[in-house]
Formats: sequence, C-alpha cells, structure tokens
Amino acid sequence: MPETIFISHSSKDGAISNLLEQFVVEVFGDKTFKFFNSSNDDSIEIGDDWQAKIKGALKEARIFIALLTPNSIGSAWVHFETGGAWITDNFDDGWILPCYTNGLTVSDFPSTLKFLQSKQITSANDLNQIVQKLDQIAIQGRANKQSMTHEVCVKYAALFAELEENYLAAKQAEAISETPEDRVSQRIVGALRNPVQSSKTTSRNILEALNKNGILNQKDYVILLELMLGQS
Repeated sequence: MPETIFISHSSKDGAISNLLEQFVVEVFGDKTFKFFNSSNDDSIEIGDDWQAKIKGALKEARIFIALLTPNSIGSAWVHFETGGAWITDNFDDGWILPCYTNGLTVSDFPSTLKFLQSKQITSANDLNQIVQKLDQIAIQGRANKQSMTHEVCVKYAALFAELEENYLAAKQAEAISETPEDRVSQRIVGALRNPVQSSKTTSRNILEALNKNGILNQKDYVILLELMLGQS
C-alpha cells in the first residue's frame, strides 16, 4: 500500500505545494505515494470537515514535509500540523522533512525544526537528496532512471526558483509602493494628526526623543516632522 506524504504549508503557498507533489509524482510515478496536500482538491473536498481530515491525515501519513516560507512560518495551522507530527509516532526515524524556499534561511525556522537537516527546493542537488530519502520508503522503484531523475531535479529546481523570484519581486514592489504612513508606526502618525493632541512643540519633542533613541531612522523622522508641520 502506498505511503502517504503530508505536505504542511500555508494556503498562500499552494502553487509551491502542488509543484512539490507534482515533482514527486514525476520521479516515482503516481502509484508509489499518496498525498495529503490541502491545496490539492483531492485532499479536502467540498463539504468535508477539514479539521477532521487534517487530523486523520496526520495519523495516516508516514512522511511529513514542512514547506517553510515567509508565509508558512507565520501560519498558526502550519505550527499546529508540525506539532501534531512531533507527537505522532508515524514520523520517527527521520521522516519529518523541512524544505524551504522564497528567501527563507535556516535561521528563520521555528525552533522545533532548526535542528533537523533541511533542504532548499530551489537546489537541484537538494531535490535529488529528497528523492534519495524517499527511495528508502518507496513501495516501488523510481519511474525514471538515475540519469533521468537528475534531469527532473534540474527542471523542478528551476521552476521553484522561478516561483521564488516572482515572490521576492512582488514583495519588493509592495515595499516600494508603501506610503510614508506605511513605513512608520500608524499609532504615532495618528497621534500627530489628532486635533485633540497637545501642542506641536510637545509633539516635536516626542519625535526628537524617538529619533535620538534610534526608534525612528532619519528618513522616517523627516517624514513625520513634515506630517506634523502640515497640520496647521
């Protein structure tokens, strides 16, 4: 019977999770492993109790892939699923596999995963090592020969790298499009714009103190000062 791979990920990273599943299927064929991947419509269907499905899949799965990105390390459900994997005997003997992408580094990992050997899925070499790990538990051999597997790893590493590049470009564009108010504390901006606030002299003293103590950088200090002086 095929072993189940549980891919834990943020819903924002569904394209990466689906591509990871597709990669494993291309290497091993579609009969070697089953998948629980919440971004795959086959895992959770309309009307399903999704919490029960997740719990059931954690009990059934033998391989747990934690897909770590800036989105997933902030996801409460990814932390819940990872915690569930830790207390389940299914994943003993090194079957919790952290895989990372989208600019994340090992230093960003949750403390429960930092000490586990991890793999970067934009690296063809790391993808090949994931394949070698899965070889140990596969019910049948790879669908591709060794040389073909390398080619598949190179192809998918490039696809994962493209997704990573798109993600980082979008985040950079988002940062560039931020308004001055986005770059500083909304609470401070709101206080400075509040007509009930104390005198501008007091507000300026507050700004000076924040700047002096390094809470505001020079650029944001000037922006706030201009906002304050504009409220005549």
